[in-house]
Amino acid sequence: MMAIGLGHPRILNNDINMLAQIITLTIILISLYFKKKGKIKQHGTTMGIAVVLHLLTFILVMGPIFFQNFSYYSTELGVPWVQANWIHAVPGVLVLVLALFLGFPTLSAILAYFIGWYAKKNIAEYTAPEWEFQPIQMKLDEVPEMVKEYHRDYRRLEARSNYWTYHIPLIAIMLIFSLPFYLSFVDSSTLLLAQFILPAGLIVSHSVASIGAFFATSNRASEDFALPLIREALWLGNVQSKIPGISQIRLVLDKAVHNGFRIYREPRIVIRISGFEHEAYIESWSEDLRSITRVLCRIYESKEHDQVVWWWVSTDRNFRKYTDADDTGYYVRLPVLSQVKELGVRDVRLVTENAVAIMLLELSQIRGKSSRITSLLAELGVA
Repeated sequence: MMAIGLGHPRILNNDINMLAQIITLTIILISLYFKKKGKIKQHGTTMGIAVVLHLLTFILVMGPIFFQNFSYYSTELGVPWVQANWIHAVPGVLVLVLALFLGFPTLSAILAYFIGWYAKKNIAEYTAPEWEFQPIQMKLDEVPEMVKEYHRDYRRLEARSNYWTYHIPLIAIMLIFSLPFYLSFVDSSTLLLAQFILPAGLIVSHSVASIGAFFATSNRASEDFALPLIREALWLGNVQSKIPGISQIRLVLDKAVHNGFRIYREPRIVIRISGFEHEAYIESWSEDLRSITRVLCRIYESKEHDQVVWWWVSTDRNFRKYTDADDTGYYVRLPVLSQVKELGVRDVRLVTENAVAIMLLELSQIRGKSSRITSLLAELGVA
C-alpha cells in the first residue's frame, strides 16, 4: 500500500475512480453525438446511464474515500492536490444533490406522464359505428349527475384535463428540492423528516402526473366520446329560468346509443311560456361560456293559423320572422325597452326577454288580448 500523508486513499480506489470517470465522460460524449445526429431517444438513454454511473461512483468510491480521510482533507489545505480535491468535490456534491432532489423527481414525473399517455393511447381499439341520434330532454338539476356518471363510465375513452394534475407534480418537486434545506436551517433536529420527503414527494408527483396524463390524453375514440359544451348550456338555462313568463325549462341533447355505448351532441335549452306550453317554445344555443349564439322561436301550426318562426343569430343581432318554409323573412322590432340597439352574445337575458315578448305579441294577435298576456308583457317591460 502506498500513502501520501495520514490516511491517504489506496491506489486501487483511485484507479477505480479514474476508470469510472473516464467511462462516464465517454458515455457523455457518445450521448452528445446522438443529440447532434437528432437521435433523441438514444441521447436520453445514454445520458441517464452516465448520471446513474456517476452517482454510483460517488456513493461506492468517491464518497467513502472522502469521508474516511476527511480529517486529512480538512487539515492539509495547503497541499495542492487536496485543494484540487475540494474544488472537485464541492461542485460534484452540488450536482449530485441537484440530480437527486431536482433532476430525479423531474425525470420521474416526465416518465409518469409518458406512462399515462402511452396507456391511454393504447387502451382501446375503436372503429366508429353509424351513430343514430335522437333528442332527449333533462331537467337542469339532473344534468350534473349525468355528466359525472358519463365521466366515470368513459374515462378511458374521453380526453379531459384538470388544472391541478399539471400543478401538483410541480409543487411536489419544488418541496422535494427546497424543504430539506429549509428544515436544516430552521431546526436541524427536524432534518430527520427529510428522509421521508423524497419518497413521499416522488409518490405524489409520479402518481398525479401519470393519472393526469391518462385523463388528458386522447385516443381513437375520444373525438366521438367527448362531451359537448353542456356546462355552457346549463349556465344559459339557469339565467333563462329567472325570466318572467317561463314555466318550463329543459336541457335538450341529441343522444345516440350503440352496443351499450352512448354519446351526446348539440346541447341546447328549450323553454316554454306559462299558459302556452303546448302552442310554442323557444330553443337557444350557447357556444361559449356566459353567452348566447342562436335562438329559435316557434309557434306551432294550427287550424286557425300557419306556423310562425323567428330566428336570432349572434352574427345578425336582430330577430327575423318567417311564416313560410320558402319565406326569406323580415326583421321585427325589439319590443322590450332597452338602451341596447343591437343584441350581442353577452346579452343573454335581454335576448331571451325579447324572444318571449315577440311570441306573446304574436299570440295576442292570434288569440286576442288576454289579461295573462298583458300581465306578462308588463313584467317584461313592453310598453
